[in-house]
Amino acid sequence: MIRIAGIRWRGILLVTTLIVLTACGGEDENPVGAVQPDVPGQHLVMIRNQTEFMWIGTNSDSIGTLMQQYASQKARYWIGGKVIPEPQTIQNFYFHPTTVQIADSIAEDMQTTIDQISGDPQYYAIRGEPSEYTEHAWFVLGECLAYQEAEE
Repeated sequence: MIRIAGIRWRGILLVTTLIVLTACGGEDENPVGAVQPDVPGQHLVMIRNQTEFMWIGTNSDSIGTLMQQYASQKARYWIGGKVIPEPQTIQNFYFHPTTVQIADSIAEDMQTTIDQISGDPQYYAIRGEPSEYTEHAWFVLGECLAYQEAEE
């Protein structure tokens, strides 16, 4: 009887350890600092959209200021613009830095995810709704995690 109880305790300990290890790692691990920006733009922000991470760049000083503020607050906002397919980037695309915008809310037909765009960036490059700066725009809901200015 004591031996069975010992086996049960070891089993519970093993399952608990596996749960803790699974919860502490995996796809949702924050790569800030580990992944360098691979997109153009003078002002760069790393966002998390669901389980995906991505750097987004802008050339606008006013949007750059917002990016910096939101990153310090770890705020969630809609961010996006014109999709540019680019297989050399981690996500296979980036948002053109002169078209990037940030919004509290966005029309439903302009909402998507990093994962969806990554799966077919060509589709998103030629489709989408017009915005102030581009004919085709897409937005992802991102938690702003880090900000940096582009290296000269």
